[in-house]
Amino acid sequence: MVKYSGRFLSGHDDPINEPINEPINESINEPINEPINEPIKEPINEPINEPINPDAREKEIINLIRENSTLTRKDMAERMGCSVSTIKRALQSMVEKGAIKRIGSKKKGEWIILDGK
Repeated sequence: MVKYSGRFLSGHDDPINEPINEPINESINEPINEPINEPIKEPINEPINEPINPDAREKEIINLIRENSTLTRKDMAERMGCSVSTIKRALQSMVEKGAIKRIGSKKKGEWIILDGK
């Protein structure tokens, strides 16, 4: 073992060997690890890496929230001329995307716009 900057290193993980070993280890480990890691990482990373692009309905909801953050789903549906179920789905999608969140109770709470839109 070689002592290097206060810690002991085996011969294979010192800074000199790393440029040599990294491509070899990656080509061996990648095919093994990728099928295991991808299903775990994808649901976590995809929402983070994809930008939030609201559709027309979501933009209209954001504008309604800007006007009155205490609107209920029913109020939004009446103002937009669609069903409460449609509003519920759109709001849930926006919450999952991190665009908005609800604070407080269902009756007396309010909507908060999170991403500056």
